Amino acid sequence: MIKSRLQTDGFPSQRAEGLQKYTSAIDCSKKLWAEQGAKGFMRGFTPTMIRSPFVNGATFAVFELTMRAIA
Repeated sequence: MIKSRLQTDGFPSQRAEGLQKYTSAIDCSKKLWAEQGAKGFMRGFTPTMIRSPFVNGATFAVFELTMRAIA
């Protein structure tokens, strides 16, 4: 959740107007905890766990096929 918030926080238009919310990952963590508590850190966990076997399987397959192709 922290990574996602930091990635979407720093759009150039927001920086120019001074609308950036977070100064660092620690600052983001503190603000997230204050706003939503522990539940805020778990947001999006279920969809991520559902998609992870498919993404990791595809990554493994592409890696193995690439290694066989260049070997």
